[in-house]
Amino acid sequence: MTRSANTPLKGKYGTVRLVERDTNVKFDIKVPISIMKDVVQPYYEESVIVQGYEQDDTRYLEEIDSDSNDE
Repeated sequence: MTRSANTPLKGKYGTVRLVERDTNVKFDIKVPISIMKDVVQPYYEESVIVQGYEQDDTRYLEEIDSDSNDE
């Protein structure tokens, strides 16, 4: 579930905080600033499925979609 977002004044990436539905574990994922609005507005407080990769202990978004099993 998308919980919060931060877009810095400089840099290529903003940060979106996600929470695992089953475990309530929170983690941050980096999102290109160019698509932050497209990611945050439609998915805020919604359950989502994300695909991404991890590099140097930082997670990066590749794809995001609504969780069709949202309860």
